[in-house]
Amino acid sequence: MIYIGIDPGPDYVAWAMIIDDNYPVHRLMSGTGRIDECFLSGRSRIEDGKYIAVEVLECFGMPIGKSTIETAYTIGAILDRFRGEVLRITKNQTQLCLCRTTKAKDANMKRALKDIYGEPGTKKNPGGTYGFKNHTWDALAVAHTLKMMVENEEV
Repeated sequence: MIYIGIDPGPDYVAWAMIIDDNYPVHRLMSGTGRIDECFLSGRSRIEDGKYIAVEVLECFGMPIGKSTIETAYTIGAILDRFRGEVLRITKNQTQLCLCRTTKAKDANMKRALKDIYGEPGTKKNPGGTYGFKNHTWDALAVAHTLKMMVENEEV
């Protein structure tokens, strides 16, 4: 199975892919790019019957800025493009999946992902999460949450 997680932003999206094909370890891929680039690479994966999820916004009762509004447009474009094939996952869901509390910070979630998929390692000796940085970690959290939901038949 292939699980794709998307962390949308106002201008760019980060994506991470978990390839679970019965090897002893999962293979991971990630990247960032403009939304059109991700559509081109992601569309063929969707058509192969794989799973995809996008992190969606949650309301916390606080004012929001222009970048949050632009991110909402990006999420809408993703949902429109893939028409019902995308699962919506919130930050709270990823926090609960990885750390069992919604009070978990990004550093706690990153540590949990390293524990599951391995340390990044070095260029000469790359580890399971080599190359992940910034928002690709968030995308991996979304992909992992999606994977757990599918395995637990919550989808």
